[in-house]
Amino acid sequence: MQSKKSAWAEQFIRVGIGFITNYPINCFILASFGLSKPDTSMAKISLYITLVFTVWALIRGYMVRRLFNWIEYRKANKKSPVLTNKDELMDFNQDGFALD
Repeated sequence: MQSKKSAWAEQFIRVGIGFITNYPINCFILASFGLSKPDTSMAKISLYITLVFTVWALIRGYMVRRLFNWIEYRKANKKSPVLTNKDELMDFNQDGFALD
């Protein structure tokens, strides 16, 4: 089972590598399609696009990691990975497996 802190660390490393590789690709693609405006630098546009996708990738990756940890937790306790009542939802949140 992976802790929340470890899940965040994994995502920062994974997304950081993506950011480093995505930024030059964005610059190349924008230049290839002639999408840079004369009054706005292509690098600035590419940086904004890269930042938006980086934030989304970070959140999405963390949520997916926590979901799979939760499913593994449920399997280990021989429970269905679907919450069936309000009491199970409370247990889910108290055990620290919520996506918060």
